[in-house]
Amino acid sequence: MANKKATENILIVSFGTESKTYQAFSDLKQAAEDDNYFISQGSVVKKENGEIIVKDEFDTGLKAVDDTLKGGLIGGLVGLLGGPLGSLLGGSVGALIGDAKDTGEYMRDLTLLDTASKLVFEGETVLLLLADEKGDAALTEKLNSYGAKITRLSAAEVEKELELIAKAEDKRDEKALRDYNSIRESENLLIVNYENESDAYQALTELKALNDYYFIDQAAIVKKENGEYVVKEEYDSGVKTADDTVKGGLIGSLLGLIGGPVGVLLGGGAGATIGGIKDTADFLKVFDLADYAYAHIGEGETVLLLLADEKGNATLNEKLNAFDVTIKRASVPAVENELKRAAELQARRERLEDEARYEEIEGKRKELGVELYEE
Repeated sequence: MANKKATENILIVSFGTESKTYQAFSDLKQAAEDDNYFISQGSVVKKENGEIIVKDEFDTGLKAVDDTLKGGLIGGLVGLLGGPLGSLLGGSVGALIGDAKDTGEYMRDLTLLDTASKLVFEGETVLLLLADEKGDAALTEKLNSYGAKITRLSAAEVEKELELIAKAEDKRDEKALRDYNSIRESENLLIVNYENESDAYQALTELKALNDYYFIDQAAIVKKENGEYVVKEEYDSGVKTADDTVKGGLIGSLLGLIGGPVGVLLGGGAGATIGGIKDTADFLKVFDLADYAYAHIGEGETVLLLLADEKGNATLNEKLNAFDVTIKRASVPAVENELKRAAELQARRERLEDEARYEEIEGKRKELGVELYEE
């Protein structure tokens, strides 16, 4: 065979029964070489739940070196039919390569792989062979002894199509990268209310994993007990902070706002809190997230607070919505503005209280006719 000119083909061979597929596989493994052909690789595959599963395989080593099909031409075909790229053979090439102008050209050239995709049915077991043949007759005769139905694909043409798909995948990756880079990153603080308390703990564990579209800087599981907000568990990535606690961060500041003295304004007592200040309405308008926290964290309820860098909101929302949740999100600058205004409010209130105390003392002094300060 070494001195004969041969054509390299991929054969997709189906048999009447699964047992015949394994019988042919075993026989060809033992007799892979003939004067008119030799088989480089063979694989028994089955389509299960839409995936191509390799049940058995052999590599003669005549053209391969690792005794597995993963790096070979059959491996490439199996990976295509059973992997993510298999979707293009269902007619979704356009979606695969995005808005590439040459979509039609890609589709037009994928004739062999389109044929291959239609030859393996759900639940069916077939034999894939990579063979060098001097004509079709000898190996066809061998396979026909098992009652086989054979489809031959040119190995060179299949390789070209696999390269074409690799280019299409590169285009898709480039488009995905462009789309990703076009999304402006934002830092947000989220309050996530869970229907079941245990889900909050599970979510916190899962959210620590790295993700391309969001990064959790800090997180805390908080429960309202006897009117106070108690941190049950906390997490700090250490990327932006150094002490691994939420106390000194934005989450801690929010808890301090809604749980401390200034929190009374969120219970509807803003007017009383800031006295006769003319811009009461302006103060009230700014407290969006803090007001939500006060109104939606009920006694005995547990929530998850997250400080996250996000590339859009969709990915983190999808992750959180795997549970029964309600999500409230505010940008970090907006939350920082709430904290700043709360500090201003506190300072004004203290000043008003000081003025009220002074007026009270001054009134008593006048009533008694006593100088407050005597020379």
